[in-house]
Amino acid sequence: MIIFENDGLINERAIRTFGVNVKENDSAIGYFGTGLKYAIAIILREGGSITIYRGRRAINFQTKKSVIRGKQFGIITMDGQELGFTTDLGKDWETWMAFRELYCNAKDEGGSTYSTGEKTAGEEGKTRIVVTGAGFEEHWNNRHKIFLATKPMETVHGVEIHSGKSDFAYYRGIRALKLSRPSLYTYNIVEKMELTEERQIKYPHYMDTHLLFAALDTSLERYLCDFLTAKEEYLEAHVSFHHSSSKPSDLFMKVVSRFRDEKMAFSESARTLFVKYAERYAGSGNDLVFQANFIQKQTIYNAVKKINKLGFPVTEGEIRCVSDIHGDYDYRLSNGVINLHQRCLNYKDAHLQTVILRAYSEMMAPSGLAWLAAMVITGDLTEAEIIAKGPEEDAA
Repeated sequence: MIIFENDGLINERAIRTFGVNVKENDSAIGYFGTGLKYAIAIILREGGSITIYRGRRAINFQTKKSVIRGKQFGIITMDGQELGFTTDLGKDWETWMAFRELYCNAKDEGGSTYSTGEKTAGEEGKTRIVVTGAGFEEHWNNRHKIFLATKPMETVHGVEIHSGKSDFAYYRGIRALKLSRPSLYTYNIVEKMELTEERQIKYPHYMDTHLLFAALDTSLERYLCDFLTAKEEYLEAHVSFHHSSSKPSDLFMKVVSRFRDEKMAFSESARTLFVKYAERYAGSGNDLVFQANFIQKQTIYNAVKKINKLGFPVTEGEIRCVSDIHGDYDYRLSNGVINLHQRCLNYKDAHLQTVILRAYSEMMAPSGLAWLAAMVITGDLTEAEIIAKGPEEDAA
């Protein structure tokens, strides 16, 4: 049998009367106003038994068959007196929901729930609800599927991200939605949401919105990578970024940029969102800026010195390495800076010098000097001729 108990004595009128909720805890998750009555009806309908001990006094519940307008009902009785509801109350409820109600009621009142095989009686100053049958032992053994016991990895925009796959979404730690497909991670909504009569999330599509915001703003790189590369059978793979008006985080842009460079398969809508924001990001100095290592910095230094030798005063400070460029170009000019794609650092020396020289030429004199890089790479113009001409002469 399963015992739900708490200190204090339940008001018997609260058992008989709908709409009575006298909990003092603002964060209460159960509903003594209706939840207890639903639980009683479901337990009896499923062939179980329920006894409420108010102190040492036992309150017993039975059913009494009655025909109303030609249809038979099971009227709920309390110590032999008919109550105003039948076993048809909560017809769409499952037995785990009844377990949830009693568990939450006890928790809201500062009480506890446990299983015992010993005969149980009442105790002074306590309310004790004893249930046998109706699958309650199974629900107790599987309570981790009804109530979250893990700690969140992160909370983003009102949703907790927990490790582990799940077939359900949770609301304030309690199972509240059967997902259309399993999720790679477990999600717990902690901000206020509208629920159905069964205490389930009323508008399931809001889950997609919560997951969208989680992906856009998470600080967990491993989670984001898993999210964006989720296989079709998982919920995350079906979250669309197409109509998002929210700015993605630096981490989101960094991860998507890396996926693009590595030619990985990942969310197409995330790819589209990245392209939308990539151009404005490349000049903003955030994580899309690629932090070159010592060897790469030396490569840029050597290229700059070679170009300086040709008479063009480009400086290292005018070059910024970026991990992605909208349009997949080798470079793009931004506010007097050359945004150089990181792949260029793998080019041969002459090729890298040509890219930097072409970019510098366009930046300094768009219509006059861009031809120089092309002539250098083809060998049509020697270094001596370039130095003799000088950049100012050619620009003119």
